[in-house]
Amino acid sequence: MTSQLDRGLSLYKMSRLFTHAFSGQGFLNFIGNEFGHPDWVELPSPSNNDNFQFARRQFHLADNQQMRYKYLNRFDRAVNKTEERFGWLKSNQAVVTRTHEGDKVMVFERAGLV
Repeated sequence: MTSQLDRGLSLYKMSRLFTHAFSGQGFLNFIGNEFGHPDWVELPSPSNNDNFQFARRQFHLADNQQMRYKYLNRFDRAVNKTEERFGWLKSNQAVVTRTHEGDKVMVFERAGLV
């Protein structure tokens, strides 16, 4: 894995964790979202004449050991299992308790977790 790809996956995972931890009473996830999907995804709408040509998700990519979608899938699974255990989605909203721009650190708390 290249250092750029490793950094990109790390940033993606951090953004996913922040989105999950700071969300309201639920979190909707599609594999890859707009970041890891290999093809254009466009849901049918009046603007594309309700065309289904690009309305596809490729969930099988997470099972391909030659690709790195497996890492995103594992991370999402771990976050979801952790949320099941601690229940932050049904707790009070997350609170940012500390930031440090120089070290690029943000500390937040929710459901008794830091």
